[in-house]
Amino acid sequence: MRVTLVDIALTATAGVSVAAPERATVKGKAELPVARDAWEQPVVPASGLVGSLRAAAAAHGVGVADRLFGAGIGRDEDEDGEATGCSSLVRALGTTTRLPTDAPVQSRMQTAVDRTRGAAADRMLRRREHLPPGTQVHLYLAVENGSPEDVAHLRQLVAGWRPSLGGGRSTGLGRADVTSARMLVLDLDRQEDLTRWLAASGPTSFGAGPGWQTIKVTALTGLSPGVLALEVDLVAASDLAVGTGEYVEVSPGRKAAELSRAGGRPLLPGSSWKGLLRSRCEFVLRSLEVQVCDSTSVAGTCGTCPTCLLFGWTGRAGDTGAVAARALLVVHDSLVQAPDGSSPEEQVRDHVAIDRFTGGARSGALYSEQVVLPGAHLTLRVELPETVAGWALPLLWAVLADLHEGYLGVGHGTTRGLGFVQLRQPQELDGWRDRLRAAVPAMTAAPGGGGDA
Repeated sequence: MRVTLVDIALTATAGVSVAAPERATVKGKAELPVARDAWEQPVVPASGLVGSLRAAAAAHGVGVADRLFGAGIGRDEDEDGEATGCSSLVRALGTTTRLPTDAPVQSRMQTAVDRTRGAAADRMLRRREHLPPGTQVHLYLAVENGSPEDVAHLRQLVAGWRPSLGGGRSTGLGRADVTSARMLVLDLDRQEDLTRWLAASGPTSFGAGPGWQTIKVTALTGLSPGVLALEVDLVAASDLAVGTGEYVEVSPGRKAAELSRAGGRPLLPGSSWKGLLRSRCEFVLRSLEVQVCDSTSVAGTCGTCPTCLLFGWTGRAGDTGAVAARALLVVHDSLVQAPDGSSPEEQVRDHVAIDRFTGGARSGALYSEQVVLPGAHLTLRVELPETVAGWALPLLWAVLADLHEGYLGVGHGTTRGLGFVQLRQPQELDGWRDRLRAAVPAMTAAPGGGGDA
């Protein structure tokens, strides 16, 4: 009997959010804490990683994926019409997770916007925790009684794997690289290999020792096959404020609403961009008499219209069949910086509520917030499949045109003049109306995109 051990080292290039909803519900807020072990240390479970590896194996053929990772009963039938299935050759022995030095678990506040009121939807505030970029994860696998061909398939699969970890992938989370991989083949008919196998268990089997073979990992750069990127450079035309929901002390005895940051610099999270884009896409499509659902209505998302296809959807309790689908596009975070690439100028703005009776300042209603001053630069990056780019790109350019013209803003305080941005190269918008008109038939032909608005 032969056992093949595989040790795969991953490094997160973006935040990683492997949620543990069973740990939720803190002070009435809907929380999405990261998974932790019995010692309260963050952990990336092996199950999600193996799922990502199986998805990559499917690109090599269904037979390869089923052979390595098993096939459920009922997947197919044998000659006698009996349901068949097989267990996985690959067995996950566990993972280890290590955060970067002095980089704690991070969190972001998110909410949904009511399409009718234009304000935060009721009971939709939630906090999502995520592990910081640079987090290192080791995945430990074992293949028992695998043929040389099976081992060769797994080796090839690991060498070209582009892993995705956890949730929030459509807002830029979960990206990781395979930084190294190694393999050890043990022949349990040999006394020394059998002793080595029995003397350790789980991840402890992967310590230093002779016989390890390095798997040459392919350095994956650029986009995945079949994916396009829309990248637009923007400049702040007004103050920008996207807060964390927390307050930070800016001077003795004075606190202000804190800006979202990454590496000490302000940023607009991909989740904020995604909500803005979806809301405006719904508006544009209805203006073109393409039927779309209201993603914040009590009825919930339909799961078939163009915006559900692009931005994903979730079902409601009692639904039958599929309960959700991930977005086709990915909207990345936008780091806000000065034109020379340094930290942008910031300021603390003071505000006070007005007493409706006296017309003066209301007692105890003074508050402050951190803002980024106009002139700062940022880049919006959206990735989407080529299969929908023919109609999705003109739709996104229509939203960017509205953004440039000041019909909508991003972040907090847009009704008070905050959050307006413009394209640094406005000529990129040339001809957007013609492109949008030409794309209407494809939008109508999209799933659920009927013309009855």
